Amino acid sequence: MGLQLRGKEPGRNHPCPCGSGLKYKQCHGDELKLAICNQAANEKMVQLIFEEKLRKGLTCKHGVDIDKYCKKCRIGD
Repeated sequence: MGLQLRGKEPGRNHPCPCGSGLKYKQCHGDELKLAICNQAANEKMVQLIFEEKLRKGLTCKHGVDIDKYCKKCRIGD
């Protein structure tokens, strides 16, 4: 698993091929850290998308699109 460089995985102490500057074992070589990092990044992206939709008036503060009915805001009636 992990990044591969020309068909073989880099050694644990080699620089990570992703260009992060970290050793492979501290970056893409650690599947648990990678999974946690990806989950945090996904959660942050969902939050940023929600905030942008709210800012543009495309959704209410409860996350309901403005063309749908929100029971709490009573928009879309």
